[in-house]
Amino acid sequence: MHPSANTHWWRYRLTIFFVIIGYILGQIPFIFYALYKDTHAVIYQKPLTIQNLNADPTLFLLLILFSFICAFIWLWAGLKWILKIPLISIITTNKRIDYKKIAYILISIPTFPLFIELITYCFDNQNYTFQFNRPIIIYLLSLF
Repeated sequence: MHPSANTHWWRYRLTIFFVIIGYILGQIPFIFYALYKDTHAVIYQKPLTIQNLNADPTLFLLLILFSFICAFIWLWAGLKWILKIPLISIITTNKRIDYKKIAYILISIPTFPLFIELITYCFDNQNYTFQFNRPIIIYLLSLF
């Protein structure tokens, strides 16, 4: 635990409340977009999917992710001003982030599925087809 942390139970509850408020506030743009696109889907409680709203998949993804971004910002604010601890203290107990461990994980996790996929391809390559879809590049670039 960080030496200057205020560890009273009400501070934790208030921080959790902040995160919930941030998540709810982050959904407001999605609700406005859903009301703008199709009022009947909202009123009649249809599932708010891409198909029901006739939405652009990229915009739909960004609106969904916005609620998580807002929740993270409110978590950071709660940690900074209510609990008075740095964000790094909930990531690691060390004073610094060990980037060697992160690099090891980022290399080793995709290696095993890729290896299995290559073995599967070598045994039965007729089940594979090469498809290039340009909009998927937007999703891949958003990861970085």
